[in-house]
Formats: sequence, structure tokens, C-alpha cells
Amino acid sequence: MTEHVFALPECWRSWTLGLRQGHASSIDFPWTFSGRVKERAVAVNKTVLLVDDSRVARMMTRKMIETDRPGWQVVEAATGEEALEVYSRVLPDFVIMDVNMPGMGGLEATKRLKAVYPQAVVTLLTANIQDPVREQAEEMGVGFMSKPVRGDVLMAFLSVDEE
Repeated sequence: MTEHVFALPECWRSWTLGLRQGHASSIDFPWTFSGRVKERAVAVNKTVLLVDDSRVARMMTRKMIETDRPGWQVVEAATGEEALEVYSRVLPDFVIMDVNMPGMGGLEATKRLKAVYPQAVVTLLTANIQDPVREQAEEMGVGFMSKPVRGDVLMAFLSVDEE
């Protein structure tokens, strides 16, 4: 059985986790979540930057987002360098960043992104979440998700709203 992990950094613990009507009303998190769960009748269209060197992974994740969040815009990048360029042009609401990519990896791209845009809402995506990755994610104030991405976990990340 594959373990699917989704963690929010400490600075997000005061945010609200919103679940759309008709979807599961609870999610098991491996920590105590101090926010609250609420239903939203109408979702505001937002933009997601999806960064992964795997075209197949991007297509699968894009399909999940477009299915559950019709009207949302999904922009893509295949490298860390491209992610920085796209982010500065689009200023998306969410970033899903693969950790292991050729050239500039996701950790370095996220560090550079957060240095310029500290408000960026980023989650790292990896097939092998090791303690050093968790620690770096926590230090940067970003979350992380395990591959393969589960739809409920992805939608929980995309439901994080600032109070």
C-alpha cells in the first residue's frame, strides 16, 4: 500500500480548509490541524502552476484539477527555471512543484520563488518524501504531497484559503 502524505507548514495552520459540497467532509491528516473545515457554495476561479518534468504526471494532475475545479486555469512548467519565469508572468494562486527535475530542481526553484514572492502558496511533490525534504519544506514554509497524487489530497491543498 502506498502512503499518501499531505502536510501544511506551521504558518498555514490558521488557514481554513474548505471542502466543496458533495465531497468528503473529513480528511485524515498526520498532525493536529487547528483550522476548521467549512463548505463553500461557490468556488472562485483561480490559477494553478503545475511544475513537473513528467508530461504524463502534469496531464494527470491537470485532469484532476480541471474535473474538480471547472473554470480554474492550469499553467504548466517542465523545469525549475521555467517555473520561475511562468510564476513572475502569471502570479498563480497555487504552485505544485515536483522535487526531482533535471536542471534546477524543485527545492531550489521553491527557495528562489519564495525569496522574491514570500506569499507564494507552494506544495512540493515527490515520490519519495524523506526527512531532509520535509525539513526543507518546513523551513521554507511550504507543504508537500506524495506521488502519485490522490485527488482528495490535491483538492485539500487547493482548498486552503487565507482567513
